[in-house]
Amino acid sequence: MLVKIKTAGLKAGRRLDLKKVADGWSLWDGETLLEESVPVPDTQLGLDHYKCIVNDDKNVRVVRFADIHRHSDNSLKDGILRISDMVKHTEYAGALTDHGNLYGFVEYYNAMNAAGKKPIIGMEAYQENLQGELDRNHLILLAKNDAGYKNLIRLSSESFDHFYHKPHVTWEMLRKYHEGIICTSACLGGLIPKSLERGDRESAVFAAKELLKIFGEDFYIEIQRHGIDIEKQVNAQLLVLAEELHIPVVATTDSHYLRKKDTFAHEVMMCLEQGKTIDEPHRRYEGTGYHLRTSEEMEELFADIPEALDNTLRIADKCNVNVKMGDVNLPNFEIPAPFTSPLEYFKHICKTGFDERFKGKPEHEDPVYLERYDYEMSVIEKMGFETYFLIVWDFINYARSVNVYIGPGRGSAAGSLLAFCMGITDMDPIRFNLLFERFLNPERVSWPD
Repeated sequence: MLVKIKTAGLKAGRRLDLKKVADGWSLWDGETLLEESVPVPDTQLGLDHYKCIVNDDKNVRVVRFADIHRHSDNSLKDGILRISDMVKHTEYAGALTDHGNLYGFVEYYNAMNAAGKKPIIGMEAYQENLQGELDRNHLILLAKNDAGYKNLIRLSSESFDHFYHKPHVTWEMLRKYHEGIICTSACLGGLIPKSLERGDRESAVFAAKELLKIFGEDFYIEIQRHGIDIEKQVNAQLLVLAEELHIPVVATTDSHYLRKKDTFAHEVMMCLEQGKTIDEPHRRYEGTGYHLRTSEEMEELFADIPEALDNTLRIADKCNVNVKMGDVNLPNFEIPAPFTSPLEYFKHICKTGFDERFKGKPEHEDPVYLERYDYEMSVIEKMGFETYFLIVWDFINYARSVNVYIGPGRGSAAGSLLAFCMGITDMDPIRFNLLFERFLNPERVSWPD
């Protein structure tokens, strides 16, 4: 929707705020009021605050849609949309919801923030059916807050424990890790739409009620429009179901590529996935419109249910995840009694290992070895890496205990005498003139590997 108004020479592409004031609308640039009374032509605006984009010096475009269902090329063998293109063509806010994984979320999150746009972290999970069978029902899950982000990671990780063609989330997992997560019923591949498609309304209603119990007001019925006959039939039933159960509806695109003209390229990729040529019968996406649709396209497509567009913006406003990048969160290493700190236990392991390696040998009393031992210990203590060494020592020991072959060590780690004492490596670095500083030194800002 275009609003004709002078924008005081603001650069095209600049984002503004359209806010409802009493019975009218005002236009803001941050805290600066640009226009007190804005002639808004559309009376179907259901929110009191919209983002706008400056088109030129005479009008702005009101963004009425945030895309919460779209796939990058991390939806393996299914999506061909690069994250960089997704970010570039996002108007205000949007989600990344790759099939069954979170592989691209770090790249996406950083790129969206760098572009001044709002990232929404999510995935299109595969869900078991009502009988507990793993049959690849789709389900959109979005992180609403930091708790939701952590639960989304848990769901993504544990889904691989329930693998049948694809990683699956179970009903039990959804009930356990639902906090801070927004859920939608997904595309025609979702459990609710699939039930309606085969005429099993009872199962559709039951599934909707179960998801409503789990996610409450954060559960939405998803509506897509790709011009498919069965989709139209299912959508009509979804709207009735949503009204009966008082579940809000939300419009989505199910984007898998950037532009309309990329349809053929996407079909070629699907042929590669199936081992088919383009001339052979193969699975293809029915209908049209699986590209990254604009707000204007969605406005036109969903003009009859504007609340479905507004709900995408409501979801975007709900989603506020702050991911700390660069922090290393080591697992908690339990210290056995009688030791009281990781450092104390680390020193004990190193001293025990040093004695086992060198007791009765000249190296045990050699100043070169003793000085190297003390030097490495001081560096590790100063940099606070004792827990890191203990964790590596722990999984190396476990691997040996279950007969997993462990080599003598690799890379710069072989330069550590303490790693040798702990059994992490199996080469004496002093004997082979290996430098500890290549592995770790006070000037090094990155973690050792």
